[in-house]
Amino acid sequence: MNEYIAGLVAGYRRKGILIDTNILLLYIVGSLNPQLIPNLKRTSAYTIQDFQIVSWLIDHFEVKVTTPHILTEVSNLIGRRSEIQRALGVYINIVHEQFVNSSAIAANETFSEIWAG
Repeated sequence: MNEYIAGLVAGYRRKGILIDTNILLLYIVGSLNPQLIPNLKRTSAYTIQDFQIVSWLIDHFEVKVTTPHILTEVSNLIGRRSEIQRALGVYINIVHEQFVNSSAIAANETFSEIWAG
């Protein structure tokens, strides 16, 4: 790990990490069984090594943060795969869920910068 990333992890370790939808899906699937990653449509763009890197990074944070929006999207992407839904349920029990109104998200200047490209 380079010094810049090590510094970021050290600085935010106790504050937490917010994992967005596709990376969270990779983390959930890989945590259940890394061999599933190349076999599922939504994770097939990733490798087991990608999962290992993501998992290593996420596991260095004491706090994992999510929103209902992210959890809903991940659940929708999982669909009817009950074993993966159960793995998501386990994650939900350890994560800190924070609700932020969509209007507050849209009002943040970063939101418009993301879509401006």
